[in-house]
Amino acid sequence: MKKRGIHCGRGLNTVEIETHTTQSGIKEGLISAYTLQSARLTIPVITCFPKEIFGYGEGVDMKYLKAFYALKDRDLAYMAAVFMSNLTDLMTYIFENTDRLIKDIAQGHISNDIVMPEILRTNLNKNLRPDTERAEELRKIFREHSHSGIMTALWPKLCIVIGIGTGEFEGFAKKMRDYCGENVSFYHETYSSSEALIANAVDVECEDYRILTDSAFFEFIPVGEKAERPLLRHELKVGQLYEIVITNWSGLYRYRIKDVVRVTGFEGKNPLIRFAYRKNQVINITGVKLTTEHITHAMKEFEKTTGLHIADYTLYPDTSHSPWRIMLFMETEEEISSEQKIRYAHIFDEKLSAMNREHGRMLQIGETDPSVICQVERNTFREYREFRMRQGASQNQIKTSRVINSPEVLKLFMDHTRIS
Repeated sequence: MKKRGIHCGRGLNTVEIETHTTQSGIKEGLISAYTLQSARLTIPVITCFPKEIFGYGEGVDMKYLKAFYALKDRDLAYMAAVFMSNLTDLMTYIFENTDRLIKDIAQGHISNDIVMPEILRTNLNKNLRPDTERAEELRKIFREHSHSGIMTALWPKLCIVIGIGTGEFEGFAKKMRDYCGENVSFYHETYSSSEALIANAVDVECEDYRILTDSAFFEFIPVGEKAERPLLRHELKVGQLYEIVITNWSGLYRYRIKDVVRVTGFEGKNPLIRFAYRKNQVINITGVKLTTEHITHAMKEFEKTTGLHIADYTLYPDTSHSPWRIMLFMETEEEISSEQKIRYAHIFDEKLSAMNREHGRMLQIGETDPSVICQVERNTFREYREFRMRQGASQNQIKTSRVINSPEVLKLFMDHTRIS
């Protein structure tokens, strides 16, 4: 497959750069923001965004601005995000708001109903000019092209797409490749966790990652095998699965992050890896990790606030929806109307945001959609436990999984969701 030569040029970098510091001086936020700020990532930094936008986060419709300035710039050469899903979400937004975006480009004016501080709108509009030529070009492209291959029609100089598109994000990478066509290269960049940068991609168009040996001290627990101790890098075997254990420079000691990787080869004594799956029950949406502890505490507060009597509940991260969202399946004694479901979903998001403020921030900037309440029929969770027993689980060991992680279980709950 022929690829375009990679060169430096203007692009769209969707990586969030907003960070926070607590009153005691402790930094918090996405690790990608800090790595970008310290210029440790390998992505280009020449962006189509005007400098006036940087420094803004909450209270700004960033999805509109990303789409507007990307479409406006015919010479876009790259697109970058932490996860490939961020880019597919952006393209979905463009497809759903094509007429509005083209109209604003033609008029050279950001609409007054786009959420942002007025001083920012004024500064941006001051530097905009009507571009009827680009607007007409865009109209023709969207009229004559299907979604397949449309990105290189919109941006003829596009040569590379950057973002994690392996493991659970493989489907999003596949969708982006369809949008791009054959001549755009993909770079899966950096594999990281909140605890440390773990590895970086070996090369463009390669799904293998090389471990960053100076980022932290790594140990590996073999999956499905007995081992006297965690193994070191040079002791791993090609084709085997291992759970990663991290000791980082901040003093976190031998922490099991619950990531499982597969070794695909070696560079000298340094293994090459690919992400395989997560061991624990964690919802990971746009880089925000919602643990079972977050979920349990949020649901307790949710029940207190609503007065509902919840027999049982489970969550599903709906990655098929754009943007991603959480579906809360719960069995209650009370009948819940459609209006109540909307109100309860808002309360649930509030309680979850209180436990993890990044969840609330992602909702505010539109990177995730509000949660959805799905009331299931009575005895649904009993049927779930019977389903687990039919699969071979012991009755004494069955606990409700707080995060749905299989298509069969999802179908069970979807089939028993009540329509109100």
